[in-house]
Amino acid sequence: MSPDKDDIQYLALSLKLGTPLWSNDNRLKQQLRVKIVSTKELIEILK
Repeated sequence: MSPDKDDIQYLALSLKLGTPLWSNDNRLKQQLRVKIVSTKELIEILK
């Protein structure tokens, strides 16, 4: 699920909490189980 083993705990927490994950790692967006939000997207959400 995670292209980088260092991201596993963050993906697991997002799955557990049912929340998106804030990351600019485009490889994470390739998985479909957790919504990944980039900094640009987060700024738009918070406006």
